[in-house]
Amino acid sequence: MVRARIQVAQPMFHDAPLLDPDGIAPSISGHICHLRGRVSALETCVRDRAFNSVQLCFKGVITSSIDSRSATENFVVLTNTKTRCDFVARQSPSRPSSSSDAYHTTDFHFAVPTVSSNQDGALRPLPPTSTITGTADVPQTSALASHRILQGKCQVSYWIEAQFLLDGRQVGYVREDVRISWAYPTLRAYLFRGSPLTVQATPGVVTRYVFQSSPDLSLTLYGLDMLIKRDCETGRPQSTLLTAALNIRSPATKGKTSFDPRQSIQCSIKAKWELTVRFTNVSAGGTAKILKAGESICKKITLSVQKTSITFRPLLSEKQDSQALSDPPTHVATSQLILSVPDGVSQPSFCFDHLSRTYALDLSFSFHNIPGVAKHYVHVKAPVMVMSSSVLDEVLPKYKAVADEVETPCQTEYAGFTALLASS
Repeated sequence: MVRARIQVAQPMFHDAPLLDPDGIAPSISGHICHLRGRVSALETCVRDRAFNSVQLCFKGVITSSIDSRSATENFVVLTNTKTRCDFVARQSPSRPSSSSDAYHTTDFHFAVPTVSSNQDGALRPLPPTSTITGTADVPQTSALASHRILQGKCQVSYWIEAQFLLDGRQVGYVREDVRISWAYPTLRAYLFRGSPLTVQATPGVVTRYVFQSSPDLSLTLYGLDMLIKRDCETGRPQSTLLTAALNIRSPATKGKTSFDPRQSIQCSIKAKWELTVRFTNVSAGGTAKILKAGESICKKITLSVQKTSITFRPLLSEKQDSQALSDPPTHVATSQLILSVPDGVSQPSFCFDHLSRTYALDLSFSFHNIPGVAKHYVHVKAPVMVMSSSVLDEVLPKYKAVADEVETPCQTEYAGFTALLASS
């Protein structure tokens, strides 16, 4: 057996071109994680030709287990090959070595893209090193208990391994774990189901009977390309901007209403950022498979709750201004909503077969105290795709996402879930 060891330096991040999945020119900018290290073999093993070559491999693996059932997903594999001739003698200046414990070494380098593509060509960011644990409460019909608690754990691990080969036969093996935490100083958020997003407002139960000829209200959100930047000193995320347009359609009945389209409209807003982390021990195979109880653990975390008020100001054309109160057409009022981004929005959205991380923005709008208009309410829970700002708009359709995660509740509610994002 070959006696050897492997050493890996701290990861370094740089900007570099991101190749198109079709092999076209690199027109997209992405982040590259550079991993440099050194493989050392005992001098006697090199001198005695105990091996011919070394197969180096960088791996990223998701290991998910719930109860006694486990699943493994290899989502990144990079290889490098060294020959015995690449090993050179190195003398430590601090510790003179004898021939019995002297080592020959060779250096290696891996350029790991922070965004990879799956078999379908969909781009997805690599998850950071992490460990997630939880429990699933599964109902069962038994005389002793009505439910059973299953323990679950999901790990994202990276490592570099070296296989020493002699005529194709393995004669030595060393491995070193690598902790990788991607740095995203700037993120971009998108309303994944397309922008703009229009939602019909609902009148209040009581006031809709009082205002029989009240106009209809609908709200349109323009959330494409919301920048999420981090403060250089504190590292905390700053605000993001969301544009909203209020569409007011006059009632079909003839006659005047007390609603003046030239007035500004006050609105109270409650905004919640939500994070959904889910891991499973079965593969969906790229389809919207309904998982059974005990096959997945899902946790929805409310990252922050914000309350604010904004003013919608009317957009009046010359024609609308002259016909303000006589047979008025559909009117539009616009405003901008500034939202503080919680610390939990620190990583892009991603979806693998056994692990996913998705975001949603839950917004509640209350329109009240508008002369001639009943109280109206709008509630929308919009899936939000968070991605690195280095990945431009042209790759957005190729990004892998699961919007159904935030629109459809988990198939089974689980109790006792605890999420621990820590080093593995």
